[in-house]
Order: sequence, then structure tokens, then C-alpha cells
Amino acid sequence: IQNVLLLLLFVLQHSVLKHLKYEMNLSPAKHRLLYIFSTTATLHAIERWWSRGSLLYSLSLTTSTIQALHILAWTWLISSVLLADFSELFGSKHISNEERGLEEPIYYKTMGARR
Repeated sequence: IQNVLLLLLFVLQHSVLKHLKYEMNLSPAKHRLLYIFSTTATLHAIERWWSRGSLLYSLSLTTSTIQALHILAWTWLISSVLLADFSELFGSKHISNEERGLEEPIYYKTMGARR
């Protein structure tokens, strides 16, 4: 039941922020920043208190398999960090451009990167 409540927390957080989007007079960039940080906090709570009684946690894997998965995951994470523009991802670049009267960051990208 704990996992169901945590999933309901995630749904509630998304629903409340969707409703607040229309109730509060926040710019889209500021709403996005609030949305990302509150989603991060919710996902952290889910990860922290999730009950690990599922099939995934009962698998018995060899040490070499776990090490291979670990290396693969870190390789993926580091390559993502190198390719991502985190100030744009978190919305802070949108707020900065909005405050300075500039276009949205997407307008400064090549056509191939706009997809």
C-alpha cells in the first residue's frame, strides 16, 4: 500500500501544478522551473520510501553483471551530461532570456537541434 500512496503523491503533485498553472500568474518559464524542482522532490521521496519487494530486487545477479550494468549506467549518465544544456533543461535559461527581453533559447539552435 505504501507504493500505491507514493504513486498517488506523484499524480497529485502533477495535478496540483497543472491547476496552479492557470491559477498563478507565473510566466511559462517560471512555472516550468517550479514544476521541475517539485517533480524532482517528489521523485526523490518515491525513491527514498519505495518498498523494494518486487521481482527486480529479488534477482540474483553475478558480480560481473552488476559491474557491467554499473559501467553502462555511468557511461550513459556522463554522455547525457556532456550533451545536455542543463540551464535550458531546468528552465533557468528561459527565465534569464525572458528577463533580458531575448527570444526563447530554442530560437538560437540550428534547425536540426530544434527537433
